[in-house]
Amino acid sequence: MAGRRRQSADTTGQTVLRFLLGGVAGTVAKTVTAPLDLTKIRFQVSQSPVSVRLVLEHVVTTARRSGVGALWQGNGAAAIRVFPYAAVQLATNDLLTARLLRYRQDAAALSGATGSAATLTALDRVVAGAGAGVVSVLATYPLDLVRARMAVQPSRPSPEAVKRGLAYSGPAQALLQIGRAEGIAGLFRGAPATVVGIIPYSATSFGVFSSLKASLRRRTGREPTTLERMGCGALAGLLGQTAGYPLDVVRRRQQTGYFLREAEGVSSSSVNDWHQRVQLPAAGSALRAGTASPHQGMLSTLRSIVAAEGWRALWKGVSINWFKGPIAVATSFAVFDALKQAAGLADGDQASRR
Repeated sequence: MAGRRRQSADTTGQTVLRFLLGGVAGTVAKTVTAPLDLTKIRFQVSQSPVSVRLVLEHVVTTARRSGVGALWQGNGAAAIRVFPYAAVQLATNDLLTARLLRYRQDAAALSGATGSAATLTALDRVVAGAGAGVVSVLATYPLDLVRARMAVQPSRPSPEAVKRGLAYSGPAQALLQIGRAEGIAGLFRGAPATVVGIIPYSATSFGVFSSLKASLRRRTGREPTTLERMGCGALAGLLGQTAGYPLDVVRRRQQTGYFLREAEGVSSSSVNDWHQRVQLPAAGSALRAGTASPHQGMLSTLRSIVAAEGWRALWKGVSINWFKGPIAVATSFAVFDALKQAAGLADGDQASRR
């Protein structure tokens, strides 16, 4: 009995450690790519076209007007959100992968085969990744909403703007303000699009990453190096970001639509000043057709975007993601794996073999 209790305590401790290490890895990755993420969100919620020249021009203009630190605007909210998000996502994927592997081993043993020889299928890896994505999104969604809104507000909002609900002074104040003005439902505005979109993203990124690592182990007979893990993560991130991107545009429009439309209710001069200070591409264009109204659902928002801007608008900013996504996923996965190795923790698809 004591042995069982000791084993359970060890398992619980390892699980908690996985969550903590996942949070650290996610926070590092998010901070590295924060300027690109900020720029992407601003283009997503505007009707401005996207090009390398315009992206670079926007980054330079933001840094010149508000300082280099403005490129990390909203990163505090992002870090507060991404630590629990990454912790839940990365650790849940490991736990689901280990559970599925044990199921395969038990099934093999019942059929008379050697349980230790059982391996995960590609579908197993996809299911584990999708499950991890959905759980992590639902657990941290309100903070993602706050991060998006803080990305499209002035970098130094005035007390009057904060008082009138046109800007937020920080993540905690934003959560309280949104809850008061829009209700609990407002804190989950755009959540359906996020949940639906995270399934192909997480399924693809985690599935590809774990499959590539498993392939490297079979080919080389050793654990992948850090550089190899980053390469696997970069490819996984590129494919994953592309798979669910249209719904990422939809969720950003839903998250910021109510916020931007509220600014439309103030005087014209105030609106112009607000947009100049926030430095939205094509200032003010987000307030026209294509912006989600407070009560629009996922499909109606998608139709509004297509009707106003065409199908290409659903891929607005994807080129930024093709650069940002591989860096973020490679960093997150590689840091997580490195921390697990340092802590003596096995990958989910290796844990049950020990």
